[in-house]
Amino acid sequence: MLYNIHKLSYNNKQEIGLSKFAGCFHCLNKFPANEVKSFRSDKHAVCPKCGKDTVIGDKVIKGKFILPFILDKKLFVQLNEEYDTTFGLLS
Repeated sequence: MLYNIHKLSYNNKQEIGLSKFAGCFHCLNKFPANEVKSFRSDKHAVCPKCGKDTVIGDKVIKGKFILPFILDKKLFVQLNEEYDTTFGLLS
């Protein structure tokens, strides 16, 4: 399950554009999605707080559907432990 959620941080420019909020599982900050101004390789959202491309928005596109995604602190901590090395504070 974590692997599939981790993949949401890739090629997510469109999802970030549709999202109200986003979160970073590197620094564990949550922020308005419109604060994301930079995209690595023009497709992977870069966190405005720490500069890492470990951002997931609160909307996910699956086929023709736009689905909500809950930016859960516990889940982000698990992603951080599995795929990252630095802890922060998801607010």
